Amino acid sequence: MGSDTSVFVSYRRDDSKHAAGRLGERLGERFQLFMDIDSIRPGTDFTAVVRDAVDRADVVLAVIGKDWLFASSESGARRLDEPHDWVSLEVGTALKDGTPVIPVLVDGARMPDRGELPASLTDLASRQAISLDHESFAADCTRLIETIEGLVGSQESPDVDLWADPDYPTARSALLQGQWAKAAEGLERVLRRHPRHPQVQDQLAEARRRQNLADLDRRARDAAAEGRWGVAVEALEAIEALQPSNDVAERLAEARRQQQVRSLQQDVRALAQLGDWAAVIAADSELTSLDPRSTDFEGLATRAREQLFEDGLEADYRRGLQQLDAGEWEAGETTFAALLARRPDYRDCLELLDVARRRGAAPEPEQPEQPEQPE
Repeated sequence: MGSDTSVFVSYRRDDSKHAAGRLGERLGERFQLFMDIDSIRPGTDFTAVVRDAVDRADVVLAVIGKDWLFASSESGARRLDEPHDWVSLEVGTALKDGTPVIPVLVDGARMPDRGELPASLTDLASRQAISLDHESFAADCTRLIETIEGLVGSQESPDVDLWADPDYPTARSALLQGQWAKAAEGLERVLRRHPRHPQVQDQLAEARRRQNLADLDRRARDAAAEGRWGVAVEALEAIEALQPSNDVAERLAEARRQQQVRSLQQDVRALAQLGDWAAVIAADSELTSLDPRSTDFEGLATRAREQLFEDGLEADYRRGLQQLDAGEWEAGETTFAALLARRPDYRDCLELLDVARRRGAAPEPEQPEQPEQPE
């Protein structure tokens, strides 16, 4: 029985990490354990994984340290009261599903009173707790192991007729018709009457999985329609982790492309504000390759080319002036002629070109003096 018994250890890292780790080492010799959220694969829906693990656990241990009850988040709110607190989710799910929950008090912690707990955890106060003390750790663990084995053994019961359950027919019908939320709600009630029933567990897990997929799909579609591609990508990645398909892969690829398009559009705007016109053109070129419809986004690529053209004229004009100042008439003539070819009326280039030509022209050779003729 020991190796087939699944134990879920719920603990708060900053409250009882070391005690929970020591306990896990001991229990891992006898039971199958789930206790570390780091084992959840990135991209997987955390809530769905935790619920599935709790549903399949024979026993849930709520490890309670001195700060478990009143630990607060960065906002100052008590973490147990927050909707996405994983400890509340883990223990609350077990209590709701009728899974045996054993409070394990460590580091001298006391058992919380019913009035101190959030509504989803109030039933925890009626559970018999076991204390783990440093001095008697081995003996306390042995007592806990015996308690777990006793609870699991007491749950073994003969087969039941699920169709005689008042909620099962409706829940099963809803599951077959794809009414996932209704099916999950009914199966949760069935599971409370028949704890650990494998068929009900499997059907409840499937209903929750399919409901989660439906919620993620709706979130992805709504986000795509509103142009919130980051949200769409996140939802589609979660769907792909749960149920990969060609359709999801195509939608995810398109969402990622659109996300990159939006990012490049933001780059083009920001670079234009900075006056980095060469980078604007480079970003616009990449944007065009991803989405030809975004070519010359907001006319900024055209503006960039015009500005670069003006900057080029200005640079050449200054270079021409430097050449004239240095007496480099031929080079100056070439520079100003090229400027006039690009823009015939640019500044005073015509006058400066004339100066360069005149000053650069070779002087006429002096004629030798003719000797005077005798009269």
